[in-house]
Amino acid sequence: MLLTLGTIFGNIATLLAVADEVVAAGCEVLAVTGRADLADVAHEHPSVHVEAFVDQVSVLGHVDLVVHHGGSGTLLGAVQHGLPQVVVPQGADQFWNGNRLVEQGAARVVLPGAAPGSVRAAVTALVDPAALERAAARRLQAHLAELPEPAVVAAELMRRWA
Repeated sequence: MLLTLGTIFGNIATLLAVADEVVAAGCEVLAVTGRADLADVAHEHPSVHVEAFVDQVSVLGHVDLVVHHGGSGTLLGAVQHGLPQVVVPQGADQFWNGNRLVEQGAARVVLPGAAPGSVRAAVTALVDPAALERAAARRLQAHLAELPEPAVVAAELMRRWA
């Protein structure tokens, strides 16, 4: 399971608290800290591996769930791989992004200040192979795959505006 709270709003204390809940749900965690100094990140649970940065595109092909902040890059990467998501928004458009995923049935949102255990409950539900969010995530993946590549869209816009 991939866990990231992004590089802008990411709070290490929040990241580690979320990691604890994911571990409590029985998952191994790759927690990505972003700009934080790894010396400041202490997590001793053997199921939590902490890195400052990873090649997210490569990692997403090897996880079955993403817990993240709701940033557009992580959200779209998870959609591209057909992965269900637990969104823990921190700021900006992340609340809106999470809500759109919930409307599509592909995610659960855990808001700041949620009761302890909320992330654990969401993760526990979504790791179930029969979770409805898994099927919805695959539908979004198929829909995204049908869209034209950005270069094709850009060329069409240039043609129309030339």
